[in-house]
Amino acid sequence: MKIIKLITTFVLIAFYFGISFGQNFNKSLKYTIPNSFKDFKLGMKKTGFLSKYPNAKKGTFWVLFNDISAEDMEVYTLEKQTTDSGDKIDIDLCFHNGILSLISIEYKDWQFGKDLVEALNSKYGHYTRYDDRTIIDPLNREERTTQNFYWERSNCCILNLNYTIQLHLTHLLFADKSVQQKLRNLKLKQNIKKIE
Repeated sequence: MKIIKLITTFVLIAFYFGISFGQNFNKSLKYTIPNSFKDFKLGMKKTGFLSKYPNAKKGTFWVLFNDISAEDMEVYTLEKQTTDSGDKIDIDLCFHNGILSLISIEYKDWQFGKDLVEALNSKYGHYTRYDDRTIIDPLNREERTTQNFYWERSNCCILNLNYTIQLHLTHLLFADKSVQQKLRNLKLKQNIKKIE
């Protein structure tokens, strides 16, 4: 009987310390805040950007089926850039009231969504929201599905991977959360006026 009590006590102690260790281990996992890409960090001033990149062209922001907005933002495009892995990209930098509030990366090379999601999960933690939209392409009557993965855990930023499966169209977006909320509120007010 004493042996059973000793074994039970030992198992309970091991279980307690195992849970405690596991919780502390999980807390020690630190993920990166999704607020920058290469040299660009949300919150940087437009004047600093233009002094460093005087050849940046005025651009436009467009991403298929996405919740991220660049409404009333001033957009600059840097074309023919590359990632650290050598992938060709274009970068749109969107300034709201002179402050960088949205970074949009458009991959020019074919990407596979699963590979990017795994890489982003390892750097920023598991995505917090997912949605997809499927349409029938009116030109060729083929189905097109756009997936959106969102990382919204941070208080300051939203990260979005926008991926159209059949076309391998891929965008990675880093957005200022407070600016996006302001833009959503303005859009809601405009929409309410439509029904009043």
